[in-house]
Amino acid sequence: MWLRDPVERIASYYDFWLGTEPHGNPNHDEFLRSDMTLTEFARWEPIRTEFAGYVAGLNPDDFFFLGTTERYEEDLARLAALLGWSTSGAVAQTNITPGERSLVDDSSRQEILEAHGLELHWHTTARS
Repeated sequence: MWLRDPVERIASYYDFWLGTEPHGNPNHDEFLRSDMTLTEFARWEPIRTEFAGYVAGLNPDDFFFLGTTERYEEDLARLAALLGWSTSGAVAQTNITPGERSLVDDSSRQEILEAHGLELHWHTTARS
């Protein structure tokens, strides 16, 4: 499983949703109508509980591999070694949201981490 710093993930998700036209997702449509801030978005129930839905009933030690996007190349090499793969070449960075990114001050960072404690636990475990 690949994990991303929860604050970076939430800020990126927020920016992505801001820049995406309505497309039938009721949560996204509500978000666009609401004009919520980044920290309101992070505390909003559909976003705050999303990660828990992915890992319900699981623990980090249930996984063969946990890696983080901020150490992607290093963790990919570790995964390759675990699986007996050879590695070569540079890793391409794709799926980057265009445009300006939301700035996250220390107070907002703390609020996001408090709202996403479970995800922070998984991310911290992956980094250790």
